[in-house]
Amino acid sequence: MTELTKIVLTGPESTGKSMLGMALAEHYGLKCVPEFARYYLEKNGKEYNFNQLLEIARGHKVFQRQAVEDYKGSIIFYDTDLINFHIWTKLVFHQSHKWIDEEMEKEQDHLYLLLYPDIPWTHDPLRENPNNRHHIYDHHLRTIANLKRKYRVIKGNGDIRIRNAIKAVDEMLSLKGFKKQKS
Repeated sequence: MTELTKIVLTGPESTGKSMLGMALAEHYGLKCVPEFARYYLEKNGKEYNFNQLLEIARGHKVFQRQAVEDYKGSIIFYDTDLINFHIWTKLVFHQSHKWIDEEMEKEQDHLYLLLYPDIPWTHDPLRENPNNRHHIYDHHLRTIANLKRKYRVIKGNGDIRIRNAIKAVDEMLSLKGFKKQKS
């Protein structure tokens, strides 16, 4: 079986991760695994504590694993990964979970599309950070760089953002030896 290439959309809230993940999946004819935290919070309410955040992170890993069990593709998109949970625990609770950090270290095969907060904030009852998206972006950038992960920063609004993401994906895939995807 071919090794699965995982491309993660990450960054602060309201930067278009979910929408861009769906657009990329459609463009390439691939799958995008949605963000598990949204399902969890919609089902259980938007209030959570430090230990529940660990539960959500563990659920996220299981959710991703289940999504790829019968998947036949060689490339998949993830709407966030454990870097998001690492940053989330640090920002909200000023500490981190050992399990999240250890599992995050293991996700070395992920490629990242880091979404820059240059699009307008869109209110959503589950979102918490309308005023510090640049600060959260900086946390993501530092964490990805410290982990020595491959990434591209995605900027632009609307179709420009999508085109920039497609270009970045094509570049990252060509570095891994994939032929140019459909346009």
